[in-house]
Amino acid sequence: MTRQHTYTTPTNDISLALTFLQAVSVLENSDSESRITSLRKDPNIQGQLNGIDSEKLREALAIEPRLNGIDLSNHDLNLNHLLMNACISIHSEVEAK
Repeated sequence: MTRQHTYTTPTNDISLALTFLQAVSVLENSDSESRITSLRKDPNIQGQLNGIDSEKLREALAIEPRLNGIDLSNHDLNLNHLLMNACISIHSEVEAK
């Protein structure tokens, strides 16, 4: 089985596990939004995202510098932001080793 890596938000209340290959598939794709949409259909990812509280997610994303000034009122888009943050973090973590 492929090793899962865990991303945790800066507020430490939301975690998301995915593989390095999943993270790379988003970051190295010129159309990362469509890749995120596809990744969200993965049953494992979908199951993790389904239970995330919208207010906690909004609070966690509000302190992310990358999202400064972005409207965070749409929970579905916020889940995409979360997944992108996880991909960036996991990719950086693995590449640094």
